[in-house]
Amino acid sequence: KTLKASNQPITNNINFSAASNLENIDVTNSSGYLTTMDLSTLSSLQNLNADRVYINSNYGNNDLTSVNIKNGSLEQIVGFENHNYNLSVCVDDAQLAGLQAQYPGINFSSNCNSLFTTIWDGTSWSNGAPHAKDVIITGVYTTSVTTPAFTAKNITIQNGGILEITSGNTISGINVTVEDGGNLIQKDGSALSYTGAFKALKNGTSAVDKYTFWTSPVVGQTLANIYTGATPSSITEYNTVTDSYINAASTSVFGKAYSIKTPIANATLVFEGAPNNGTQTFTLATAGNGFNLIGNP
Repeated sequence: KTLKASNQPITNNINFSAASNLENIDVTNSSGYLTTMDLSTLSSLQNLNADRVYINSNYGNNDLTSVNIKNGSLEQIVGFENHNYNLSVCVDDAQLAGLQAQYPGINFSSNCNSLFTTIWDGTSWSNGAPHAKDVIITGVYTTSVTTPAFTAKNITIQNGGILEITSGNTISGINVTVEDGGNLIQKDGSALSYTGAFKALKNGTSAVDKYTFWTSPVVGQTLANIYTGATPSSITEYNTVTDSYINAASTSVFGKAYSIKTPIANATLVFEGAPNNGTQTFTLATAGNGFNLIGNP
């Protein structure tokens, strides 16, 4: 129930969520690359000491800039003496006024969104490195020596954003969302690791009861579930032999496109599952006129 690593080197990949019973944390003057501490799942936390102490002509905790202790637990002791001047801390509402008075130089807030989100615009991060933060990609991010792989909290690739993972690199997160107009590119030998859900969002522009062609970017999508708040009454695939549309199976096949009757106008479609990746083969039918309905997954 106690974590003590004072005056010790700590990297930035401590998963505190795996230790939900922690009551005491002491990282006084720790050194290394610890920039963010997410303690939002530690509802039993009583004491947090993250002071910076002048020892051997050096301060520790130089890089600690984001701490989340909004966890429903009103800690008895919270120590941030001699803190980094850029430190931001998210706390429970009942703690806000007291900690603001105790540490007037710290940016305290009970709204964690702005404190623990960083945006990549194609050139730089808006709120420091992405480690353990919510990440939004609005420009091109290609893993390289200068733009390394990272472990984030949730990753969102917005319209115009591109996340390209090159060979030998792994991007990790909890939930990954690729919005309409965003792109995820995985090169051979790369990996996208996530513990939550992967979603690809698409904006439909069809009117109700009009047929639209769709193909799934994820493995084994249940096609009846792609419309938010509505279920299509007809899902068909093209039959090459008869040159006609026939009822389709409920689960998508890689590379196959489907003609789906639109149940709701201008809808946002959600494809959820493992993203299609790697070299895939779709065999074209050659009977009749040889017409096939396929899509780029």
